[in-house]
Amino acid sequence: MCALVLDVSLNEARERVAARRTSGEPLPEILIRSTGGIGRKAYIPTDGNNPRTWWENKDVGHNRAAKSELKALFPILTPFDTPKPERLLERIIHTGSNPGDIVLDVFAGSGTTAAVAQKMGRRWVTCELLESTFTTFTRPRLEKVLNDQDPGGITRTKGERVDATEDGLPDGVSPEDAAKFTSVLNKLIKDDPELKKSVEVKTLKAASKTRRTKEVLNWRGGGGFQVAHLSPACFDYAPELDRVMLTAAATGQTLIESVAANLGFTLLHPDDDYIFDARRGNALLKVVEGVATTEIVDWLASQIQPGETIVLAATTVIDGVRQHLRKLVKGSRVVALPDDVFRYSEGGDQ
Repeated sequence: MCALVLDVSLNEARERVAARRTSGEPLPEILIRSTGGIGRKAYIPTDGNNPRTWWENKDVGHNRAAKSELKALFPILTPFDTPKPERLLERIIHTGSNPGDIVLDVFAGSGTTAAVAQKMGRRWVTCELLESTFTTFTRPRLEKVLNDQDPGGITRTKGERVDATEDGLPDGVSPEDAAKFTSVLNKLIKDDPELKKSVEVKTLKAASKTRRTKEVLNWRGGGGFQVAHLSPACFDYAPELDRVMLTAAATGQTLIESVAANLGFTLLHPDDDYIFDARRGNALLKVVEGVATTEIVDWLASQIQPGETIVLAATTVIDGVRQHLRKLVKGSRVVALPDDVFRYSEGGDQ
């Protein structure tokens, strides 16, 4: 509860508001109404309206409709408890993006967001933690979307109810209202053959006649997607040490791929007999699972072309190796794993 205390009498406050209205000056946000109540003045926006946050079932669907959409795609499977209808995602994606934009959904589930994004001409990225959900629902659904095997959701737009009278519906009567009226009228007279033939009933039906436009096909299939799996984590924060440490998975090709990704390098194919593991422009990356020595630096330096540089990432770096590499190949550097990749501590800034 809160209270407003006026510094003038209620009558004087009313007079001030009336005088301000007459003068044409803008009213304050909080004002005294002519009836004596407290009111808030709002003005019509000059640059458009904000999207409304109250979306009715008839416009965006509901949970039952979403379950029906999934049941049509997976008849013998039990759908999710709270799936989202495609029309709801359609409105969200339409409000927040344009065709060609990227839509991100980090909880894929049954794949509704990605399916709607595909149908609406958006690119998308979706993630699912459970392999069983991905193989049972997410991937099969998206494959059905691409192969034009998903006729539900926003694939088709139901035709609209429109006026079909000769002189037009009365003001204030929508085609939906007229259709409901006709439906109720038919129920009332269904057991009275004479009334069905009466001029009055025929006149009412003619005055409320409507029809539904043809269904619109919005999606015919097409496109594609790639499936990527996250590699095991190679780095993890150890609170007891207040630093980032290498995990048990940080070995072999997994470590090489992780280091290359974190440093922005593109992997070189190992079958092509490359000595180095990855490249970024003129810089070549070599990941050493062990000790970086001056002998390794000398060997790597003998394998590069003029103008190329070396980034040597190793789990252990002995003294003098950094200086030796910088002196031998100008512009090169040594990266100690994991400290030079993640300079993080709980109490620090990184």
